[in-house]
Amino acid sequence: MQIIRLVLEHFIPSLIIGTAVYFFYKKDIFLFFLPILTGSFIDSDHLLDYLLAWRNNFWKGISLKSCATGEYFVKNRKIIVLLHSWELVFLWILFWMLMRKTDVALIGALSWVVHLIIDQLSYNLHPASYFLLYRISRKFNITAICRDVVDGESCEIEKLGG
Repeated sequence: MQIIRLVLEHFIPSLIIGTAVYFFYKKDIFLFFLPILTGSFIDSDHLLDYLLAWRNNFWKGISLKSCATGEYFVKNRKIIVLLHSWELVFLWILFWMLMRKTDVALIGALSWVVHLIIDQLSYNLHPASYFLLYRISRKFNITAICRDVVDGESCEIEKLGG
């Protein structure tokens, strides 16, 4: 159930934005799917963190449920998630504006921003956690990013897995 909730918490807002954009822009199917892609599939960057856990042999004894709760972050002691970044939102806007695609720039960015805000409000994180430069400067160390990691355990993980 946790995995379904995690997927839906970003898919539903992206779908709403996509539907509104679809009707506003005279039923442009590309602009319908754009917010769904930018808002939902940002989470594909978790794959890198999963792969690090696997590489470090942390998968032994970790269930699918514990993966959904983010236990792999605690095991790795790092949070990378490259696409979860305000800087990349601004680069997205800049790139598409230079390509003279204002609609793509703003619609994609809106859904991306909604995703980041939902995450920022859902977890007990340092206010700068969704800045990639902040995470890089802290070497992606989980204790600089998550406020509730204590002695290798996370209060948030217990609450999510509950």
